[in-house]
Amino acid sequence: MDDKKEVLKYPIKNKYSLMGMEFLRLHDHGQALIIRTKFSDKLTKHNYEFLIDSYLKEEFVNFQLTDFMFARAQGFHGPFLTKKLNNKSYVKIDSSDFLSFVVEIVISERKQTPKISSSILEKLESFLNIILNEDSITFFLKQNKIRKTSKKEEFDHEWSHALNEFYEFLVFNPSTNELFILILAYD
Repeated sequence: MDDKKEVLKYPIKNKYSLMGMEFLRLHDHGQALIIRTKFSDKLTKHNYEFLIDSYLKEEFVNFQLTDFMFARAQGFHGPFLTKKLNNKSYVKIDSSDFLSFVVEIVISERKQTPKISSSILEKLESFLNIILNEDSITFFLKQNKIRKTSKKEEFDHEWSHALNEFYEFLVFNPSTNELFILILAYD
């Protein structure tokens, strides 16, 4: 028995458990989607590249989103094809800037789009203050505007033309092993 080598075991597949989703209508042309998940292992045991790639493999991130519709759809992530996203699609942002970054997006003026009301902005800010912890690590999806070429618009899939802007933030909370996803979508 002593001469047998110890076999290294690959860890059981880690997963995110979907804890819930909340929709918040920002105004006639915008919505926020807030997704709460819990990771099956300690977040601190893994690097964030692995954690983001694991998140992108979860079934609940497969959806098509327009301003008026949310539908589960394999291979789609909002206006993007899931296969085109990976950990390099996200950039780490300072968690202390997270709230002001989000507020700047939602209060930005848009053509033919109403401004967000102060009561809705207050609801959004309150929720974001709840999900943001002292130890939060935040990321931002770099691909946030639908690509347009000089002559035509290019879309990842047939429904993506329904959106003008799509923003996604990942908020990892290592102390609770939770990941919150904030999506802002504008038509």
